[in-house]
Amino acid sequence: MEIKVGDVLNIDELIRLEVSERLKIAIHGKEGEEGEPTYDTMAERDLEALTSADGGVVRYRVKKIDEAKREVEVIREVTWK
Repeated sequence: MEIKVGDVLNIDELIRLEVSERLKIAIHGKEGEEGEPTYDTMAERDLEALTSADGGVVRYRVKKIDEAKREVEVIREVTWK
């Protein structure tokens, strides 16, 4: 799966990238939010399930791709219906 900065992915696409491409997925909260990212994509899947039950849609925007570290940084974006 070819990705580039600015792409918007769902959690299943992130998990597929992590498994098939052996990439480390760093998930950040809102843009500009400080703090350490989470690397637990299965916990993110649970969060997405809870959010969608409340009418929210969770997507992940690719912020940075570090090929040397084999890491993809994404920003979690939640929109409400």
